[in-house]
Amino acid sequence: MQITQNKIKALIDEKGKARKCPKCDGIGLWLGYKCHICNGSGKATISIPKEWVICNCGGKGCTECYGKGKRQKYEVGDEIKIENGKVYPSKYAPLLIGELKLKIISETENEWRLCVA
Repeated sequence: MQITQNKIKALIDEKGKARKCPKCDGIGLWLGYKCHICNGSGKATISIPKEWVICNCGGKGCTECYGKGKRQKYEVGDEIKIENGKVYPSKYAPLLIGELKLKIISETENEWRLCVA
């Protein structure tokens, strides 16, 4: 997964705090509607292309890959951590101080939308 420095700067400020969503100004669900950009989180988001991995079924068809032979690497709700420019799923790697944790809040056919966890 490639996340550039510019995308990281769009998510966090100079102090390392999460930036507010530019559309709803960080209010999220308080206005009584769900912002379509931040999905109600109130945080700034970025879009990245989806990544795919080969499914264990070998293309025979299962509920994970629907017969395509590959499945999504991450799902909506997964937390991803960035450490020294490398990305790891946080449920498999130990948490370290100073890392950036991102959460997938929504998806389209080709992209995931992430915000700071």
